[in-house]
Amino acid sequence: MSGARSRIPLFPLHTVLFPGGTLALQIFEPRYLELVRNCTRSGECFGVVPIQEGREAGGSATPYSIGTSASIIDWSQGHNGLLNILVQGGERFDLESTQRGEQGLLYGEILWRGDVARLAPDSEFTELRALLQNMLEHADASVDHHGLSSLDNAQVVWRIAEHLPLQIIDKIGLLAARDDLALLEGITAHLAGILRRTHLN
Repeated sequence: MSGARSRIPLFPLHTVLFPGGTLALQIFEPRYLELVRNCTRSGECFGVVPIQEGREAGGSATPYSIGTSASIIDWSQGHNGLLNILVQGGERFDLESTQRGEQGLLYGEILWRGDVARLAPDSEFTELRALLQNMLEHADASVDHHGLSSLDNAQVVWRIAEHLPLQIIDKIGLLAARDDLALLEGITAHLAGILRRTHLN
């Protein structure tokens, strides 16, 4: 799909969805209820894009120029009557332009990015895999960490990033990386920064 263009509905959020990651959303706005209905019927994806300016609910938001496709993998009706969905991140894309549709739903003309290039040897990620294993063992018991060995280098970095207190712009940088060497350098720098701040406090 790399290099291909598509037009998909967008869901701007104050977060980053990484490929392979999951995200729980509570849906109440009519435009997003319609988005969920359409995607559920068609089986098509929508795009999660981090917000640069604006709000998630009501009004409009200006997204950053990168995002991740999202597929609905579970849904339920909450006790409050609102719709809860669980989505999983798919492919990364560059957002080239946006248009407003009915009810203010944002659509994007996107260019699919394709896979992260593998430049670094797997041995360089051994310590990161051990760190991720430790993170998952101390996370909620519902977290499935049995498939850790099947994750590629990029997935290891992205799973670690999901557990770190990073700024949204830092997560965007990791999402945008073209190769696993850049991901390795990026996550190593973030971990070192967190360690320094911990020692200072």
